[in-house]
Amino acid sequence: MQNRMRAGLIAAVTVGMMASAGAASLSQLELIQGRWRISDKSYCPNECAMSDAETKAFSGRILEYSATRMSNGKTICLTPKYALRQISAQDFYTEFRTRLTDIGIRGNSAQMVEVQCTDAGNVGLDIGDLVILQNRSAIILLKEGVFFLARRK
Repeated sequence: MQNRMRAGLIAAVTVGMMASAGAASLSQLELIQGRWRISDKSYCPNECAMSDAETKAFSGRILEYSATRMSNGKTICLTPKYALRQISAQDFYTEFRTRLTDIGIRGNSAQMVEVQCTDAGNVGLDIGDLVILQNRSAIILLKEGVFFLARRK
């Protein structure tokens, strides 16, 4: 009987820990949910594939993230899938050839959310498929070597 009680207690603790882990992930994802406006501020620490005029054309565009919809002002996705990952400053530099401080992020790591859209016929999200959390009111979006600052609307 004692073994069954212990097994039940271990199972309850395990389920509780898994639920807590899920809750933590959800609260982190909630950081990007809502509407965001791309500001006129952008970072191009290396070579950019866009001209200044192309970069400025994104200023003012509204992006929206929710559990059932992602919109970047051009494309609407009704089946977004979000994948959250923590990336170290060193790994960020290796992947993007840019330091976190170059895009206004202090610290040894950053949280990134990758967005996938599985809607039929969707050929890509143009911008907004990679979100780097700067703080609760600002995110960074990447397109063709340009990091765009977006603020919560």
